[in-house]
Amino acid sequence: MKAKIFSAILFTISLNFASAEKIPFVYKTPARETILPVEWNESWFGQTSSYEYHHGIARMAAFLSAISYDQEMLKTNYRLLGIDSKDVFYNYNVDYNDTFWGNDQCAFSIASKTIGSSHGKRTLVIVNIRGTPLNSNEWLSNLNINDTSQTEEKIHNGFGKASLIIHTQLISYLLRNRIDPTDSFLLITGHSRGGAVSNLLAKTIYDDKFFKNENCYVYTFAAPNVTTSNEAQKEEFGFIWNIVNAEDVVPTLPFFRNNWHFMKYGKTLSLANYTNTDQNFYENEILPKINELYKNFYNREYCPFYTGPFIPIYITRLISHYIGDVENFYKGFYGFHSKAVNLMYGLFPSIEDDVKSKTKNKKSRFLEKMKSRLNEGNEGFTDYIETAFLDMHQVETYLSYLLVTDEEFTYSDLDYTLVSVEGHVETAVLDNEKNTYLAIIDGYTGIKNQKLPVAAIPTGVKHLLIGVPSNMEFELFLTDDTFLLSPATIWLEHYTSAGIYKNTTEPQKIYLNMYTGSTFKIGKEILNKPGIRNEITTYKERKEYVELANLNPEYHFRVYPEFSYGTDTNLAAGIHFGLPVFYGTALVNYDLSNAGKGFDLIAGVGNKTAFYGRYFLDFELLGKTCIFSPGTETETNAAFVPEAKISLSKNLLAKSAFFAAFTFDFNIKDFNGDSFNGARKHYFSPWKMNSDVKVYPSIQFGLRF
Repeated sequence: MKAKIFSAILFTISLNFASAEKIPFVYKTPARETILPVEWNESWFGQTSSYEYHHGIARMAAFLSAISYDQEMLKTNYRLLGIDSKDVFYNYNVDYNDTFWGNDQCAFSIASKTIGSSHGKRTLVIVNIRGTPLNSNEWLSNLNINDTSQTEEKIHNGFGKASLIIHTQLISYLLRNRIDPTDSFLLITGHSRGGAVSNLLAKTIYDDKFFKNENCYVYTFAAPNVTTSNEAQKEEFGFIWNIVNAEDVVPTLPFFRNNWHFMKYGKTLSLANYTNTDQNFYENEILPKINELYKNFYNREYCPFYTGPFIPIYITRLISHYIGDVENFYKGFYGFHSKAVNLMYGLFPSIEDDVKSKTKNKKSRFLEKMKSRLNEGNEGFTDYIETAFLDMHQVETYLSYLLVTDEEFTYSDLDYTLVSVEGHVETAVLDNEKNTYLAIIDGYTGIKNQKLPVAAIPTGVKHLLIGVPSNMEFELFLTDDTFLLSPATIWLEHYTSAGIYKNTTEPQKIYLNMYTGSTFKIGKEILNKPGIRNEITTYKERKEYVELANLNPEYHFRVYPEFSYGTDTNLAAGIHFGLPVFYGTALVNYDLSNAGKGFDLIAGVGNKTAFYGRYFLDFELLGKTCIFSPGTETETNAAFVPEAKISLSKNLLAKSAFFAAFTFDFNIKDFNGDSFNGARKHYFSPWKMNSDVKVYPSIQFGLRF
């Protein structure tokens, strides 16, 4: 008996510590062909339950997902894996003209072999599902959330139909090859669309109860969301492992935000990135190894965003707001579904077309010139971002991560937080050493005033989203350049490491002006916190922060027009030119009540001061030369009238503003009486200052651009 126990212990130890065989697989990309060694050990199956993550199986699944895009590469590597060609079923000649299934299909393969599992000789069945190819057909299926009823239902229609096809073929394969599913292992995998279909197929197999749940190993990569069912997160689906890159937009679609309720069955693992893991380790260990693989794949280095889930969160937040729900996606005023369909037809050919010729679309000369200028001004920024948008979702990104990292360094569960600021405020983000990572003046958010990994983007006229990494400590400084205390509101939005929305904290209102500011601890400090606390700065502290972050306003010479209409039926038009602190004014004024009796030329200087929020005060000293038409009952042909003008304006969009102004014309005895004795009408009675001077007030309303 003791001998048997000892033998069992030795057997268990040998299984756990047996070195996996590295198989020199063949991997092809458009750039080159390379030999890619990937570890493989048949005893992994059954070693642990599928409800426990297995890094070796996940690596092999990533490789299988990657080779699923090329049937010839698939055949070569199945052979290297020891799978006989007669044991492989290929479904790659997809007929999208099928009257029932149409575009809602996908290419896949089903293979099997006898393996030496931890439970002895068993059959391993592999279902490998290809992601979306370069044709519009399957892209249209991706958009088929529910083309039939055009409302939200439990399952994504396009993915669901594709999974039913594979499910039927899998049952046929098992029967045809006389495989007993209750005594076999199953590996299902796929990338992107293939990952979504894999996810739903795994759910169907769970419902079947043909395979034992603990023997079903399901690893999806970059899978979009597939269901609105609240059951998706239950423990019984824990054998489904969804691996996502937090910088990848695709796994967040369709949305889980506002009135969108889509998610995935099973557990989600988020790859480590610059915002959720040790930054030195990421830069010195992970990234160089990924770059080496990328040089083999594409003759270049990998391009990460360095902003974690910030971009997917922003896109989800924005689009789910404007496309209120699934019904609005189809039937809304903007016609989002039809526009997306047309875009797919424009970007990708149909299956009958030659893919290579169709993908070589001519780009707009205007867009190319704009891109070139952006690159010149920002040191190749546009080229990098374009490549980063490709790399965020590439199957090679997922494959590289899994191949170069050990399990403990591959993923992170560190959540992410957005700081939401509403108000016309000056903003800075600084680290503990007072290095500036973000500086926003007058609401302008540009590329050059941001330093990664901090990212910020405006979502409205006075609303700013700031994404800060969870692995660093920062300080947020807010102030305003207004004379009166102006309100600002700040709150937090919490997300998982994969960028899935969790909750929003209660908004906190603060008051700021040119004499005071507020500081907040952000980054690590606010992870999963129910709110955010501020500390009010003194005038001296505010001045130091402003100097540190260079938040002093940058004045630029501007020329902007003005149009106004006054209570004295005066219609004015002209320009302002100069700096806000000191500018010139040149206007032409026409009195509609005295048509044909002349016009006024107005010139002067002014000063613009922030007053409250987005309200500004302008003080102008003007000189108005009134020119009278011949026949007008005046003693002179012209008269000069000093004028003072105080206006209150509110910024609208961009630099445009609506204003209301009080003007005061000075009537000086024996100097400019002709302007006040019938030649010009005045709605309000004058204010008598002394025996020689009267002031005629009026009110104007207008626009400045």
